[in-house]
Amino acid sequence: MEEKRMSLVQKIGENIIIRKIEVISGEITEFYIHSNRKIASGVSTYFWKRSCG
Repeated sequence: MEEKRMSLVQKIGENIIIRKIEVISGEITEFYIHSNRKIASGVSTYFWKRSCG
């Protein structure tokens, strides 16, 4: 995970700090507003858990 994080940091030029990771299921809509309040993004996605057995 750390190698992927560092690769993304180098690619986009922004430091990324992962504070918490959870496995979830359901729909998520999340928004991010950059510190200069001029850049924002929104993401909506659907996750699911796969059952084995």
